[in-house]
Amino acid sequence: MKDISIKTAVSNSLASVTFDSVTDKVIASCLLYNYVKLVMETESGNDAAAIASAYAINFKGVVSSLASSYISYSVMKSKIENTFKKTTFLSLTDDEIAIILSLYSNKREIVPFSTKRFSQFMYNETDLSLRQYNNLRNIHYNSMSLLIKYYVDTYGNSESDMHIISADVYPSNPGKGIIFVIDNILPSKIVSDIKTGIIPLDYYEVKTYGNYVKIIFK
Repeated sequence: MKDISIKTAVSNSLASVTFDSVTDKVIASCLLYNYVKLVMETESGNDAAAIASAYAINFKGVVSSLASSYISYSVMKSKIENTFKKTTFLSLTDDEIAIILSLYSNKREIVPFSTKRFSQFMYNETDLSLRQYNNLRNIHYNSMSLLIKYYVDTYGNSESDMHIISADVYPSNPGKGIIFVIDNILPSKIVSDIKTGIIPLDYYEVKTYGNYVKIIFK
């Protein structure tokens, strides 16, 4: 019963706080919930609502930092949106909250894109099988590196301007479908360059995908 009241207090404290997405609010709620629980377990006489209200805005900053610096953010986001299929904190089960908190506790920093080396972390992947790892590694060197090199050589971009949003469009075959963006290059420009053969890639389909580019490799 106490946990339910803490969840409600957390949800109420973040209700008026604006986030970039509902998923960001769910992540912040999980982290704030854990913090409030720890405070109440170590310091008797505290009020959950008061603690949650006092620290609510702090956890908006925590999520913002998480999104910009850690690949775990993308994994958490995918879990909430695609696995749990939830849009509110109160709809999460205790087990689902525990999974989000575990991902946060074991967070890994974002690895900038580089053509000189490969890491699954560049692609927001953390637990690939050897086969999946090798497939993605080949796509990295044979396609994605070739793509960013063109913009580095032609427009003066840096390799770290390449940002992979998702490499698991096909979860069983990470890398076959990649969603990405390159700083200061319009998605429509990238699509055009690929389709006209300026950047020769072996692919099935490429298109703009909101503010990003989505490419399906053969």
